[in-house]
Amino acid sequence: MISYLASAAAGNAVQIFLSPPAGTRRWRLLRKRADTITAADDPGANVIHDGDDRMVFDRHALANDTEYFYRVFYLLAGQWIGAKSRAVTPKADFADLSVDVVSIVRERIDLGLATYVKRGLLRHKGGHIPVLFATPAFEDANFPIVTVHLTSNVPAERFVGESMGADVLADDEEHMEGIEGWLARIQILIVVWCPNGDVRSEMRKALGAIVMANLPVFEATEMSQVEPSFGDLDDMNTYPVPMYQATCTLTCLAPAAVVSSRVQLIKTTEVVFTP
Repeated sequence: MISYLASAAAGNAVQIFLSPPAGTRRWRLLRKRADTITAADDPGANVIHDGDDRMVFDRHALANDTEYFYRVFYLLAGQWIGAKSRAVTPKADFADLSVDVVSIVRERIDLGLATYVKRGLLRHKGGHIPVLFATPAFEDANFPIVTVHLTSNVPAERFVGESMGADVLADDEEHMEGIEGWLARIQILIVVWCPNGDVRSEMRKALGAIVMANLPVFEATEMSQVEPSFGDLDDMNTYPVPMYQATCTLTCLAPAAVVSSRVQLIKTTEVVFTP
């Protein structure tokens, strides 16, 4: 029989668990859009598995939000014996739980520099120092500017089965949700662009203070082991005029995870006594 089947959270796939009768060494799993699978050789059905696997992932030509019927046939004494069919509807219901470190860092630097401008410690003719995700074209730039770039995002720590902790109760209180992923080591490059070396020095000092002041904020967003490294560069090639850069290479650990499974809670059980 089909003991359990469920849509994979990624969508376009179904996971099926089979419980064959004792002594059975071969079975055939079929799939159809209608509950009309009549035999193990039904010409209108797709053969999903023919062998002895007890867990099968069906990922071929499945459309989300479409109901499919599955039926398994067991080979017993040379004959195919069919079990009861079961239906499932594939759907993509995964959710990204990863910490967006780049956006958090950009936001905190932007707010911190706004504080410096408000205090009169830094100046910008636009009244606000831009903090961008990419280096702008020279004709669009209003210096000083700051850019934030992701330089690497790699798994730093993996977990057994890629499962990050125990399953949690979903908001509907009808399902348990599995969370899978890893702890990522993320490296960000923050670049201050200034046409003046003295301004660069002030910007570098401000950037260091902003990073330190935000350590509790970073920790609250699940960023850990935050380590900044500061330096200066002279860029003579990017723009038509020399640019004096202050750089901060910031590394940290942060969760990279998704809700990857939803399992219906078992609320009732039936006990059958056999005399």
